[in-house]
Amino acid sequence: MPMRNLVSWNAILGGYAMHGKAKEAIEIFHLMQRSGQKPDLVSFTGILSACSQSGLTEEGQCYFNDMSREHGIEPGVEHYTCMVSLLGRAGKLEEAYSMIKKMPFEPDGCVWGALLSFCRVHNNMTLGEIAAKQLFKLEPTNSVNYILLSNIYASKGKWREVNEVRDMMSKIGWCVVSFGEATLQMLTLPML
Repeated sequence: MPMRNLVSWNAILGGYAMHGKAKEAIEIFHLMQRSGQKPDLVSFTGILSACSQSGLTEEGQCYFNDMSREHGIEPGVEHYTCMVSLLGRAGKLEEAYSMIKKMPFEPDGCVWGALLSFCRVHNNMTLGEIAAKQLFKLEPTNSVNYILLSNIYASKGKWREVNEVRDMMSKIGWCVVSFGEATLQMLTLPML
């Protein structure tokens, strides 16, 4: 391109991030700045996402800190979601939860959902319950949250708790179908 603007830089950065090509995303991020283009909120979402998907925890933390310190950009909910995902993927669930508690605004379902997802990956029942409780308030009809919590319980052999989650789902009106002890599936069709 003879002329590159912020949209074109962010498009290629986001494309690399979306496809897990962190090295290329980082190169584009630095090339963009060397060319005189300042990053914006979208640029930082892309670079944080790339770091998260590639397990570049320390690099991601540096970019997150540089947002406000070097660029005067205050992180938004999407940046916190990327950081919770980045820390969760690395198994740093307590650090992710600490970051959520320090957010300057109320965390949304995406932030809590990222924490719950990685609690499932790392079988952290305590933080999983905390995240699920928040999600049940924010997204009471999102079946994924119930399934993730149930699967955390099942992985720990907590069958009474699995049944409690199934009961919660049935009260909402879902038909709960179980395939094996540790797998919970459900149909979101209204019961007749």
